[in-house]
Amino acid sequence: MHLKEALTRSESFEIVSSGTSLGGSSNVVASRASSMAKQIKIKLISDDSSIGEQNSQMMVMVHAIATFKSLNGFMKSRIGGLRGLMKALISSANAAASGSGGSNIRTNDRDPEDREFYIEFSINNEVIPSETTIYGAIYRSLQTTPNDLISPNQVWLSGPHEVHFKRVWGTAPTVVEEEIYPKDSNYDECMDILGDSTTIDILQLLKVFYKLNSSVENAGASDALFLNYKLTAKLNRQLEEPLIVASGTLPGWSVYITRNFPFLFPLDTRLFFLQTTSFGYSRLIHQWQIRSRRDDEPTNGSGSIGGRGSSSSNALQLGRPVRHKLRVSRRRILQGAMKILETYGSIPGLLEIEYFDEVGTGLGPTLEFYSLVSKEFSRSLLYMWRDDSAADVGNTSGVERNGSHYLRIPSITRKIFICFQH
Repeated sequence: MHLKEALTRSESFEIVSSGTSLGGSSNVVASRASSMAKQIKIKLISDDSSIGEQNSQMMVMVHAIATFKSLNGFMKSRIGGLRGLMKALISSANAAASGSGGSNIRTNDRDPEDREFYIEFSINNEVIPSETTIYGAIYRSLQTTPNDLISPNQVWLSGPHEVHFKRVWGTAPTVVEEEIYPKDSNYDECMDILGDSTTIDILQLLKVFYKLNSSVENAGASDALFLNYKLTAKLNRQLEEPLIVASGTLPGWSVYITRNFPFLFPLDTRLFFLQTTSFGYSRLIHQWQIRSRRDDEPTNGSGSIGGRGSSSSNALQLGRPVRHKLRVSRRRILQGAMKILETYGSIPGLLEIEYFDEVGTGLGPTLEFYSLVSKEFSRSLLYMWRDDSAADVGNTSGVERNGSHYLRIPSITRKIFICFQH
């Protein structure tokens, strides 16, 4: 196909590196582990005079892939550490005095310093969300426009990077983990990310031909004819940068083309893209750690278990996803699945399924649950699927006729459709 060849020649999309690549395909696993373990130096500067001079400025080394939520925990313990120690000493002294009949040390029970607080971070006077990675915040602070490509040396070698912080009284706002790369509805502006007008025209023409080919009953060409192996190789290489993916700094082309021209990529690449960009930070880190352990297994199997080269042995425990243990009834498996979908369908946690009156838990019962739900979902008694059998044709009570087929949508089926729309 000449259009596909033209796209291969015209595109000049760049791969963004985090600067931790060790070079060579044989070092992909080691490079990934290095990327997740690398630390960055930042200078924390207080904008709050009440914190104290000893905490007004400090230099810290922190994992670049960690979020500001973890940095918030560190700063809270540091700021409240001395005060907590003094309160513990006073409490201990009061207990000793009560035992010996002495007088207690009086403290102000309404001391405002005892109130709940959290730390708010900012760079260039812009408040940083708590789920942002350290690397991502610094990378974006160096950009002059949202689509600027920043050299990794500017992040790693131009430090320490200044991050301002202040104490905010009250409970930290609840943050719902969302997609790292939310969908943008402004199609025309997104097309500008691709830059070259020739590449844009070729992509749009390919999309038109793909839709035409898919709309006919007997397609003239296989979907495999539209696959672009050069772009696939580039996208796979880009997704092998966990620090870039987790920080939300993927180049615009990799996100936009995959979502709007998915026919250019094989299913396994599209699935990998979905898993790494659509379920939040904690699920992403969990997914990368699984991949690192799986990729490391052949090495371990050759006799280097627990060796220094093992990426799994040095894996960081970052962003561990929340696990929801749920119990369902085998007799009402589909209704239970609907309830789970309503409650947890938009939450990026991991589900672990148990059954009433059974002791099994973990991966086995969970996989069985998905298998049972799939089987239940396909039952003809739900009247969700078109069927032109003689038995159904003779009984049209409560059934809508659709051409030569019969389709009945009972209330339970309508509920299922509503669940999947959210």
